[in-house]
Amino acid sequence: MKHFPFPIVNKDNSNCLDCYRCLRKCPLDAIEFSTGRARIITESCVVCGQCIKECPQKTKRIISDMDFVVKALKEGKPLILSLGEVALITSKMSIAELADKAYSIGFDYIEEMDILEEDVIREVKAVVRSSNELVLTSHCPVVVNLVEQHYPQWLDNLLPITSLASMHAKDLKKRYPDHMVVHASVCPAEFYNRQNDEDIDFLITLSELERIIRYNPAVRNTDDAKEPYYIEYSGGYGFSIVGNVSSRLIEEGVVDYNEIEWYSGLDTCIDILKSKDERLNEEVEFLELMACNSGCISSVDVMSPDSLFGRCLKIKQYNADRVYLPTFQMNVPVSKATFINNKYEPPQMDAQAVRNEMDICFKDTDARPLNCGACGYDSCYAKSAAVVRGEADREMCMSYMKAKAESLANSVVNNIASGIIIFDKDYTILQLNPFVKKMFDVFKLDVGSRLSDYFDVSYMRKAVEKREVVHNVTISYKDLDIWTQQTVQPLDSETYVAFIVDITEREKQREQFNNVKRDLLVNATQVIDDQMRTAQEIASLLGETTAATKITLLKLIQEFEKEKELS
Repeated sequence: MKHFPFPIVNKDNSNCLDCYRCLRKCPLDAIEFSTGRARIITESCVVCGQCIKECPQKTKRIISDMDFVVKALKEGKPLILSLGEVALITSKMSIAELADKAYSIGFDYIEEMDILEEDVIREVKAVVRSSNELVLTSHCPVVVNLVEQHYPQWLDNLLPITSLASMHAKDLKKRYPDHMVVHASVCPAEFYNRQNDEDIDFLITLSELERIIRYNPAVRNTDDAKEPYYIEYSGGYGFSIVGNVSSRLIEEGVVDYNEIEWYSGLDTCIDILKSKDERLNEEVEFLELMACNSGCISSVDVMSPDSLFGRCLKIKQYNADRVYLPTFQMNVPVSKATFINNKYEPPQMDAQAVRNEMDICFKDTDARPLNCGACGYDSCYAKSAAVVRGEADREMCMSYMKAKAESLANSVVNNIASGIIIFDKDYTILQLNPFVKKMFDVFKLDVGSRLSDYFDVSYMRKAVEKREVVHNVTISYKDLDIWTQQTVQPLDSETYVAFIVDITEREKQREQFNNVKRDLLVNATQVIDDQMRTAQEIASLLGETTAATKITLLKLIQEFEKEKELS
């Protein structure tokens, strides 16, 4: 038996933004977030593919054999293309055009799997006629996974027929034993169920087939084909739209219309299967279920702009145009299927541990158990149980995170060493923190007080009337011996916030520093004045001494002159 990886993977976990959208969409809660990123619980997942479609970041993808098919085409290996149902509405080309393009790039033969419909319907009729119990259709692989993994009480009711994809591959291998079969499907569950299929060599999505055709060069001309590479047969896509098989059984008289039911949508299928109502066995002979809404026409890989109704009409018209084509005869018998009980059992959990988790999440944080489903779980208890099982994080709870954020914000606001006042256009206080109350304790400020009754609010008008931010205005309250630095800014059209920093100590220190500077200047001026006075006194004394000395010297010179004359 071939072994393949689980078909859906995260292609880039770094883009997962914890929006929990995939978990909210998954009715089986088959996605966990214990690592902070989405991870599929493979034992529980039925591979419906809705998480791929729902992810806004496109982080999930189907693991396919596209690279191997491209390589095989380049190497010229013998390949046959099996077209899954609804290829008509997925491709922008007609089936004939698609076949021409596929042949030109290297596929030797192209065929639609719905040509097996008549042979398979014949087998379905035989099973229903011979059964004494309700028969549950098995042509939707997601429903088969749902039964095997979650509701095994229905195993004995499943129609024991393998999928059309598997039967078609087996028939192709019978006719072309030297070729490899490439099956193109819109259903991700086909990729999962290939574990038991030895005849499909490569699986790709129909959108990948279009890319392969678009980007691989043509290697041959359709006009040069020696043998037919595409033969049109009658077929009806009967297995692609819910109710078509049931309608055939009613039309051919196998069951009465009162004894048959058909439903679509995974939530609806779960609702029907979760409790095996005895009335179903008593009143219904044939139950047709399909996981996608209305059938395969809304599968994850269907990229059609048409509405569901438009898609149905397209298939109906295509079927009508093929009524007169030859009917295909299978070369192998209709394959029988066996189903296995793979019931998923979630890890056991202690009820007390769940209650403790809920206490931590709600009572300890003042969060409220809203059962809002924002985290993806139906109830707060289910989410807490998932946390205990290790499948979820406590932080997934919006109420918990909101309460935690509010608690943190309140703690910051209440303990910050700055004042915060939120007021309206009439200067009425809407909210304030303890620091403001303490700073202006004499005014007994509280919610409802008007700032204009206590303060000059003229500097705030720029923010209130012009909706501009007032930055770092220094405001003093001399009667309170308080200095502040304030910033006022609009919050929205009706509310404003003032941030008040107490700078009294800083201003007092500045004033002390200024006083010291003034004293120093006075002292310096006095010293300079004293120095100037001393210099002047010294200069005066020096002047008098110099004059006396000069007079004495002059007298001395005169005396010497007289003495010279006498001699």
